[in-house]
Amino acid sequence: MFALEKSFSLLESLVSEAVPRNSRKMRASQARWYRFPIVLSAIVVGGLFCSDAPADTFISGYEGDFGSSIGLEWNPIGDPANADFAFVDDRGVTQGLEALEVTHNTGWTHSLQLDGGQLMELVANSDTFELDVTVDGFNTSWRQLFFVMQGNGLGWSQVGIDLDAGTGFDPYVTTNVSIDLADPNGDGSANWKQAAIDSLPDVENTWWQIHLIFQGQDLTGESRVATVIDNLRFVGGPDADFNDDTVIDGDDLALWQSDYGADVDGIADADGDGDSDGSDYLAWQQQFTGATPAVGAVPEPSTLAMLVAAIGLSAARIRR
Repeated sequence: MFALEKSFSLLESLVSEAVPRNSRKMRASQARWYRFPIVLSAIVVGGLFCSDAPADTFISGYEGDFGSSIGLEWNPIGDPANADFAFVDDRGVTQGLEALEVTHNTGWTHSLQLDGGQLMELVANSDTFELDVTVDGFNTSWRQLFFVMQGNGLGWSQVGIDLDAGTGFDPYVTTNVSIDLADPNGDGSANWKQAAIDSLPDVENTWWQIHLIFQGQDLTGESRVATVIDNLRFVGGPDADFNDDTVIDGDDLALWQSDYGADVDGIADADGDGDSDGSDYLAWQQQFTGATPAVGAVPEPSTLAMLVAAIGLSAARIRR
């Protein structure tokens, strides 16, 4: 609480001292900063009743259907004879009650596609895409997943992942696949996140797709093999550590205040959309850690009156 009160005190002083009282530009500056406490108050009131720091975005768990949390359906793609799908509850389940088993050819089998512009914003605002992939630990020789993204401003771009085939002693072996959206191949050759960010201004007219492709062999030499997937999710989100010191505190708030209203390339740009605005402040407010880097904290509703009072005091000082 002390760190929080100190941060609120800093907020009040930042707003008050931002106006050059004896400058010829005082009137214009006042006009800008009259609005600042009002905007900030509205953001804070909303933010206090928001959820905790930006959470991972769960996409699909295949609980008996091909649906997703964002209203899109996974579509089987390619020749139907190349892959069969079944919802299973006795293997590969890492969340919920069921997972999806894909029985596919040993060669490159284009199996599933998720298609919708909503994906672009998730890619722009997340750090990784992750899923859990399970194979038969007794019988798998090798297995690969190819994960593909394409969309507005991004041509077909894929990354291949070698899955853990086990040692022959475990009935099932699960690989947690984690794909860095800013560098999926690990060599700087592609940046899905930046492509999505660049397309954000045209979000209503854009398109984006994810494709899942499988291949591999079993020790027994069958022509078709099974791979189970579950718990598909985007991980990470806006980062309010504007000065990169691992602590989200008043220093970061000061950077946001100095960048507030900037249109492009602001330092205090938590969501990576090219400006410093209310959504970036919300990210700071939700991720506030104060002096303790390892522990996140969100201002409690009981502090609302104190913060709004500080903002009101700032506005009063500006008017004098």
